[in-house]
Amino acid sequence: MHRVTRAALVVGLIIAFLLIAAGGYVWLIALGDKRIESKLAALRQAGEPTSVEELWRAAGAGHDKPKDTRFDDVVAQATEIRKIVENSYAPALMDENGHLTEAGRERVGEAFQKHGKFLELTEQLLENPPAVVPPEGEARPEEHLKWCVRVVQNADVIARMLRYWGLFNAESGNIREVLRAADLSQKLARWIHTYPGTMPCNSALKAEANAIDLCELIAGHPKGAKELEILRQPLMDSRPLAWCARAVVADRALGLNLLVRYPGRESLWTRYRWNQFYLNYLDLFERLVREIQQGSYSAVASALNAGGMPPEADAVKMVIPTVRRCVNEAFAVEARRRECLVALAILNMHVQKIPESTEQLLDPGKLNLPKDVVLDPYSGTPFHVLTANDQCVIYSVGPNQKDEGGQTFQGADDVSFRFAWNPAT
Repeated sequence: MHRVTRAALVVGLIIAFLLIAAGGYVWLIALGDKRIESKLAALRQAGEPTSVEELWRAAGAGHDKPKDTRFDDVVAQATEIRKIVENSYAPALMDENGHLTEAGRERVGEAFQKHGKFLELTEQLLENPPAVVPPEGEARPEEHLKWCVRVVQNADVIARMLRYWGLFNAESGNIREVLRAADLSQKLARWIHTYPGTMPCNSALKAEANAIDLCELIAGHPKGAKELEILRQPLMDSRPLAWCARAVVADRALGLNLLVRYPGRESLWTRYRWNQFYLNYLDLFERLVREIQQGSYSAVASALNAGGMPPEADAVKMVIPTVRRCVNEAFAVEARRRECLVALAILNMHVQKIPESTEQLLDPGKLNLPKDVVLDPYSGTPFHVLTANDQCVIYSVGPNQKDEGGQTFQGADDVSFRFAWNPAT
């Protein structure tokens, strides 16, 4: 009898323990659900999309718009130029130093001569670019995102053709046309970055990078400094890191949609684990957006390398890699943008001689620049400066945050801007 009583007591205790454990598990799930809803509500209150549907509505999609064929016309011209310039059966277009080969110059000259309306049509388009809304509306949010991707892929072609035009004229000494290509590249970047997501942002950043590359070519010309003044204000107004933060907010919404499809969401026994994934994802993107806006590369890199998300989840496989590329590109372009502004300021200082300490060249007061412009976004400290003969190099320590003397090859990843500078003695 005592054995039966003891057995019943043990069974009762086990059942009680299981009931308490199950109740605690359900309570943890409910707590996770509440935390998720609270975080999503805060995002919505801040006007940030938390789903593809909300992203779609925020872009004003789903409404009929008059057909605007200007972009299609520019893309058609760019595509015809591309067929000639990037002909895989022809001799190499570029050499190992990034310069056009003789054959490349011939092809670029021929292509732009045959399709001379390209630059004029591009100028007309970018003076008043179309709204970021499908011309005939899209029935589903997913279709709207696909449409955005198609637009930016075509914009990439336009950006590359503008770069070829700039390189072609730089080698022939036609600075005005190089400046024209740089100006159009900047305008293209400002338009494309308004499309949602990191993929469009990457395209915008590439176009901005092309513009800065062309600025460097102009600054390398002894008489190029005065010509570049027209781009000084657009460079001051450009905000690569803000573009990136906005794109990451959009990709967060896409990732949240993907997480909903993750196996285990509907199962009671795996729901707690799924809630933790979801909360980790929200926390990761909250941290990313904050650190990108603050311009802290080390903090952003640390966040991207942190664990807490299942590697097999679509949100990780599809969203995180594009976010990482966008972040890396945004910081590189931001570094080059600041270096270009510093270079322009130095060229306009009318310095009579090279100072004993070249870091004196980075005095924001003398350069008439905001203090943050002379700071390396990778390290938060002033840029490095090298001067030799008639050349000056402003450089950043790059992603590895090591001073490698402005080198960008053989494993070095400094980010530099070079220009012609020969102060009178």
